[in-house]
Formats: sequence, C-alpha cells, structure tokens
Amino acid sequence: MSVLPYSRELSVADATRRRVAELDHSDADLRDLASVLARSAADHGSRTSLDDVLGVFGHTRQSLAALDDDE
Repeated sequence: MSVLPYSRELSVADATRRRVAELDHSDADLRDLASVLARSAADHGSRTSLDDVLGVFGHTRQSLAALDDDE
C-alpha cells in the first residue's frame, strides 16, 4: 500500500465527496423523473374542482370559512 502525501489524500477525499454528492443529486433527479412519468402515464385528463369536492362532503368555501379554528 502506498502512502499518499497529506494534500493528495485531501484532494482524493474532496473528489470522492463531490462525486457522492453528484450521485445523490442524480438519484433524486431519476426519482423525480420516474414520478413524473408514472403520473403522466396514469393521467386521463379529468379534473375535479375544489367546489365539487367540498360539495361531496356537504361544504362550500363559505361554510369552511365560517368554521371556528377549533372545529
């Protein structure tokens, strides 16, 4: 095993840290891409308005605004 000068060891360690950070960033990018692709594949284009959803639960925007924060 060869012994590297101290400054060379730091350079290798710094390069390794940078490479690991790059791989972490790439990993996160790939996860984001997979999520976007899965969502786009499953998207059928239909949208539900907030008012329609509130109506299913028997509320309106006004009825929610009138509720106390404790409810």
